[in-house]
Amino acid sequence: MVRGSIIAIALTVGLTGCSVDDSGLLLAQVIPADGAVVVDIYYLGGAVRTAGLDAGASLGFSRRSYIYPAGLAGLPENGWHWLHVPLPRSRPIALATQTYGLDTRAAEPELSVALGYEAMTVMAYASSDTSIEYGLAYRPDDPAATTLFNCEGLEGC
Repeated sequence: MVRGSIIAIALTVGLTGCSVDDSGLLLAQVIPADGAVVVDIYYLGGAVRTAGLDAGASLGFSRRSYIYPAGLAGLPENGWHWLHVPLPRSRPIALATQTYGLDTRAAEPELSVALGYEAMTVMAYASSDTSIEYGLAYRPDDPAATTLFNCEGLEGC
């Protein structure tokens, strides 16, 4: 009985796949836009995310869109990426997620657990000693049409 349960669990995990952060059973598309770069990552199976704004885990199908300012150091090359997409160390300007299945969030602004369908958009935070001005237009169905005006500091805005 126990042996059969262990085999069933191992097969379930093996067939559904898993991902940790930016590596694993994932498909990603890096899309240049007006003033921004959108990184769409599609996860199937289990996914563990340890990065600040998007920390948590999901089981099922998940699409996560990270929106970064164009010209940021460490952005991945444009196009499709299989199994690995190197994300920049800095936080994105915004994050949009869609999950079908189980999703847990372990990051501010919302610590949560959701079962079923969940869609969420989160704008990035700025520390109290930082001045940031930005305007963002983003449509999940057309990420290439994203526009971003981003200005940090008081000079030049």
